[in-house]
Amino acid sequence: MPERIRPLDDLVLDLRRWLNEGLGSVEGLSESEFLSSSIAQNSACWCIVCVGEAAGAILKDHRSFACEELERELKLALSARNRFAHGYFDLDMARVWLTLTISFPHLLALVDAQSAANRDMRS
Repeated sequence: MPERIRPLDDLVLDLRRWLNEGLGSVEGLSESEFLSSSIAQNSACWCIVCVGEAAGAILKDHRSFACEELERELKLALSARNRFAHGYFDLDMARVWLTLTISFPHLLALVDAQSAANRDMRS
């Protein structure tokens, strides 16, 4: 059976959802609270994996969506997904904290800006 290509709009919604879920998993927490909460850590790790999955699908099937900076960030998200999915004994939760508090807001802003630019081009 041929692989189904998901529409770009669905993938962008997924990407935004998991970015926001990840941001929500650390909202109101200090880094030390995050580092002592296995629930927050597990949630954050799952969000990183899901963001990477959506990023990978966008890169594979809808590469023209992304400007150069967004493409680079999507590649980093996919790489992080692969590390998390296959290197779970090596995860550094301090790095997870940085991913959620620095990389996620940056990627969300890039996705929103690119989505707006693409809408403007279609209008």
